[in-house]
Amino acid sequence: MNYSTLKTILKQHKNTILIHSLCWLLYFGFEISMVMIVGLPIYLINRIFLFIMYIFTFYISILFLYPCYLTTRKYLLLALGISVLIVQTVGYRFIVEYHLLPMLDIPVWREKKLNIYLYLAENSWQIVTYLIYGLAYWYGTEKFKVESKKLRLEELKVLDEQRMREQ
Repeated sequence: MNYSTLKTILKQHKNTILIHSLCWLLYFGFEISMVMIVGLPIYLINRIFLFIMYIFTFYISILFLYPCYLTTRKYLLLALGISVLIVQTVGYRFIVEYHLLPMLDIPVWREKKLNIYLYLAENSWQIVTYLIYGLAYWYGTEKFKVESKKLRLEELKVLDEQRMREQ
């Protein structure tokens, strides 16, 4: 993909990108404020890495997993794709929190002793939450597209009927 193609795509989807960016910023602000209310320490770099991971999970689900496997009713492949995505995302978080950020001397809030089962369960739950957000978004947009098509077809039908009456 060259620069002019990317520029065209960005220009075509400018409003969608703007709305999505605004929603993600608001959600990030909400999440940070909830962490503050609970009284946990806020390590912003760690939170940003996690949030990027969740955003990728959301977009991989709505741009790849759901369109490829839900529309074609390949539920086994969907389950496999979701499982792979969860494993990759948990692995990414583990590498970031336990290796990358400590190596850069960036503080990370976590339990002193790693309980792998609790870690896997907590992370899987958080990732599934974003997969559900993605499913709701994808389903809503697909439903909107279908209803818009129906409406356009009905409008065309009415116009055709009017033309027939006029002739």
